[in-house]
Amino acid sequence: MDCSQARHRLDQLLEQGEIEPATHRCGLDLLNAREPTSDEEALNCASAEAVERWGRQNALHWQDNLDAEAFAERFEIGHGHTYGCIEQMVSCIDTALLAELLNQQKQAAQ
Repeated sequence: MDCSQARHRLDQLLEQGEIEPATHRCGLDLLNAREPTSDEEALNCASAEAVERWGRQNALHWQDNLDAEAFAERFEIGHGHTYGCIEQMVSCIDTALLAELLNQQKQAAQ
């Protein structure tokens, strides 16, 4: 599965209601971090724990670099959005599914 196919799979799962928006956002961000820059930490997300850690760090990074409104929109966090806080969003990421998808994508790239 190449990167484009992995993105398409995430889009399908979101449209079918099989994953939360948090899983979709984290998965897309991880795939984007892996290509073309080959972010070493993103490349090493081979377990659910690594995906969770990366997802939290990614959200905190964006929180520091976006204004509050843009951050809330990007991650659906805050009053009137899907998630109340970063930790709630991170807890809704299907980290096992993403780890499996990322491992499939990494194997196909080798």
